[in-house]
Amino acid sequence: GAYGASGQQPGTNDARQFFVAVASKKDGTPDVGVELGNLGNPDLKPERSREIELGLDASLFESRLGIEFTFYHKQTRDALILRNVDPSAGTTSAQFFNLGKLRNYGFELAIDTRIIDKPSLTWDLQVSGSTTSNKVLDLGAGVEPIFVGFYQRHVEGYPAGGLWSPTVRYSDANSDGIIDIGEVSLGPDKFQGSALPTKEA
Repeated sequence: GAYGASGQQPGTNDARQFFVAVASKKDGTPDVGVELGNLGNPDLKPERSREIELGLDASLFESRLGIEFTFYHKQTRDALILRNVDPSAGTTSAQFFNLGKLRNYGFELAIDTRIIDKPSLTWDLQVSGSTTSNKVLDLGAGVEPIFVGFYQRHVEGYPAGGLWSPTVRYSDANSDGIIDIGEVSLGPDKFQGSALPTKEA
C-alpha cells in the first residue's frame, strides 16, 4: 500500500495580468502599441492531490501463474482549469481558475500464465485489464459548466472533459416521407460519455 500527496503550481505568469507589444499604425505611420496579454487571476493557488494505492503481486505453482492487482483512489482539490472568457469582455480568450474537487479511482489486473514449460517449447499467456472512473465532484460556488472546445465540458457529477451533444428532434409534419430542414430541431444537450475509455483489456 502507498499514500502520496502532491501539488502543482500555476504557471509563472498565470496569476499575473500583463501587456504585450503589438504592431499598429497611427495616421498611416507604423507604430507600436500594447494589448492585454493575460487577464490573470490574483486568487489563483496551487492544485493539491492525495492518492491511495493498494496492490498485490503473487507468484503461484512454481511461477507458472502470476497475479498483479492494483487499486488507486485520487482526489484533487483546487484543480487548475483554463476557462474561456466571453469575447464581449474585450480581454484575452481564456483565464485560469481553481476548480473545486475532482476524483479518480480504478483497478488494474494482470494475470501471467505459463501454459507449456518444456526444454524445447514454452508458451506464455498474459491477460490484463483496467477500469477508471473520473468525476467532477465540485466546480465551486456559483460556477457554471466549463466548456472545453465544442463538444467537451466540465460538469458537476460527470467526467471531466465529458462529451456532450444536442439531442435531435424531427417529425414529418407534411407526411411527404421526407424530413425537410424545417422539420428538424435541436433539443437540450445530452451527456454522451467520457472522453477517455473507462475500461481497457
